[in-house]
Amino acid sequence: MVIKVNRYIYWILFTLLATPVTLYVTGTFSLFNAVMTFLIILALTTSFHLIIELIFHVVNPEFFEYNEDIFYDVKWKWDWNLDKQVLNLRPYCPHCEKELYSTFDTLLNQTEFVCTVCDKQITNVNSSNRNFVPDSVKKSIVRKLKKEDNSF
Repeated sequence: MVIKVNRYIYWILFTLLATPVTLYVTGTFSLFNAVMTFLIILALTTSFHLIIELIFHVVNPEFFEYNEDIFYDVKWKWDWNLDKQVLNLRPYCPHCEKELYSTFDTLLNQTEFVCTVCDKQITNVNSSNRNFVPDSVKKSIVRKLKKEDNSF
């Protein structure tokens, strides 16, 4: 799963911690030097973060933004890797947005999706095995992307 971390908090904390350390190492404790050191470190960390954002924004393809859709009356969310593979495919309730519980009935050959929060069955999908629905959703995601984006 791709975890997005708010780096700006760490950026400010780093600047606040680096300023007194720099002043201690240099041995200059005047207010002017403290303000200038703070501003220089802030400018350097800002430049560093802008360069990193630019690099990673260019590296991430557009299909990374397509990470949720509705299939079989169920909202699905997923992540991508750079090899264009769907990762961490998860079903969610279209009403309350909570993750669904799925069971496979071997006698009826169907997968049932149930929301424990709404306390209702969202859908039943006729399926030949336990992995049929997730595999089918992955294929539908790729098919939809290929239809909309020729470079995919």
